[in-house]
Amino acid sequence: MRGRPMVWDSVYTDQWSRLHVAELEDDVAGEAVRWSPDGLHVTSFVWSPDSRALAFGARSSPVLRTTYYGATYVQEGAEAEARSVTSMAGGENPVAWDDEVGLVVSGTGQLLGTFNRQLWRVPFGPDGAGLEPVSLTAGLDANANFVHLDGSRLIVSAAQRTGATVYRIPLADGGSAGPPSHLTDGRHYYSGASASADGRFLAVTAEDGMIPPDLFITPMDAFRPERLTDLNPQTADLALGEQRVESWPSRAGGEEIEGVLTLPVGYEEGDRVPLVLVIHGGPAGISSDRFNATRGAYPVQVYAGMGFAVLQPNYRGSSGYGERFRGLNRGDISGRDWVDIDSGVDAMVERGIADPDRLAVSGWSFGGHHTYWGITQTDRFRAASAGAGANDLISMYSQTDIPEFYHTYLGPKPWEDWDLYEERSAYRHVENVTTPLLIQVGEKDERVPAEQSIQFFEAVRAIGKAPTTLVLYPDQPHGVRSPRLQRDLMSRNVEWLTRWVLEPEALVP
Repeated sequence: MRGRPMVWDSVYTDQWSRLHVAELEDDVAGEAVRWSPDGLHVTSFVWSPDSRALAFGARSSPVLRTTYYGATYVQEGAEAEARSVTSMAGGENPVAWDDEVGLVVSGTGQLLGTFNRQLWRVPFGPDGAGLEPVSLTAGLDANANFVHLDGSRLIVSAAQRTGATVYRIPLADGGSAGPPSHLTDGRHYYSGASASADGRFLAVTAEDGMIPPDLFITPMDAFRPERLTDLNPQTADLALGEQRVESWPSRAGGEEIEGVLTLPVGYEEGDRVPLVLVIHGGPAGISSDRFNATRGAYPVQVYAGMGFAVLQPNYRGSSGYGERFRGLNRGDISGRDWVDIDSGVDAMVERGIADPDRLAVSGWSFGGHHTYWGITQTDRFRAASAGAGANDLISMYSQTDIPEFYHTYLGPKPWEDWDLYEERSAYRHVENVTTPLLIQVGEKDERVPAEQSIQFFEAVRAIGKAPTTLVLYPDQPHGVRSPRLQRDLMSRNVEWLTRWVLEPEALVP
């Protein structure tokens, strides 16, 4: 009712997800009967082998910040009690149920992707009462994705460095796991793996930097892939920039950093060309050696056609390099992670690839955070494009739907260490900005609310040392989803780089 006060006990009031079951008769669903009890927000479920019971993952609230505090329950009917079968304090999702034993995906209670996601063998049936969960993927230093489980093996997929592969993990009679081995050959980026019902065959998509993904099938016992699709034959006629993996030492010391480099179309070794950074978000995201025609808002191969080299760095905190590397930015965002990125630019200049007078930086989400931070720390870039990035970490803590992110990555909460939050905020250093800045954000972004973008835009505009433009996309969340607006977003990035990096007058100091 209009004019009525709204009283909240939580800033975010997402809808609950309940578990209902409907009987099928002649492929027609009967009345849906609710199984899950009040107070549980259901995130996933699997049927028991005899279809008489369900195992489901649930948490105590639909609010996103509770994602990492779930449990697994088993229920044997609408009137039966939902009994908890795990005691791991982590976000949990059951993915398989084999006899009395199930398989549960869990981050082991750790927040926001900083620790490996594992697959645990968990007793679901009454005969397994009292048995402890056993991790089957502890020998794999990666985020494991479930593909297939049978009595003798577990098949998972995982990102490894800039690639992705499928692994076979042998299982002993007692349920313990042996060391993982590669099922795929490592020559391409393999994802979307799915096993046949009898476990004899594996379907998987394969791609690389020059070839878009297509579907292949192979016997499970030996990797002999047979191509089933050719979904994008038109790409064979396109002039694409060569893509390769580069590595460099970080100036912060101790770490070798990798990144994916896309060269301009027709590039010849020794040519110095304009370079644009495209920085992934997360920060536990990853840039991979796959068909990178676009990277969200940033049309990588269009940039290559314009004459740009594109560097996508996997700075400390990225996935794909093991749990240790993914945790190196804890307590240090806007620190050595940015040095890793900037060191990559140094390396491309030193190797004769990048023209030091024609550099640009861009990124979305945490990549936008890095973009803001970078242009407050250096004036080396001729242009910048920040998408949905945070710049004032103090106000961001109370604006975002995941405030835990900041005390996970920084340590204290803002009121516990005001100086730390202020020092690691780009807004604190905004007077240093002299780089032409394009800012893009969704109007209804709850992850990094538009207020963050508006705040930085207004400050840069008021200071007056750099031209800046803010584009607010109506009704769009953290990632712009409308195809029409996605095109607008990419077109504006192309225009911004053309104006400030490629046009001759932009090179006049």
